[in-house]
Amino acid sequence: MRLALGLMLQNPQLAADVTDDLPNSLDIPGFDLFSQVAARAKQDLNINPAALIDFWRDEKDYAVLVKLLQWEHNVPEKGLQQEFIGAIQKIKKACIDDIIDKLLSKAAQIGLSNDEKIHLNQLINSNKEVKV
Repeated sequence: MRLALGLMLQNPQLAADVTDDLPNSLDIPGFDLFSQVAARAKQDLNINPAALIDFWRDEKDYAVLVKLLQWEHNVPEKGLQQEFIGAIQKIKKACIDDIIDKLLSKAAQIGLSNDEKIHLNQLINSNKEVKV
């Protein structure tokens, strides 16, 4: 999450690679902040990094964003987009894993409806396709 957020803060145009198939919320530290920054950057892919984090100036996450903006990630300029896409794929897999875990937990406790069983099967199959 740190890599994806740091790369996007330093290169807001990378937000164009964030697909809309990520959930609105996820129990992974930093995911909500990542989603908010991606949404803001997608509104103006030409925004500069300083202007991007300025939206959080009076928020509790501002200091974290400043640190990530200054973070030396050691990813070569030539490989930024590929590294970012790889990080997004890991986040996507984590999203699918989280939903699968919740459905399996529900199945063990109270069972699943037919629609939930179908959804679980689709998620398990799609998880096999996500390249990490």
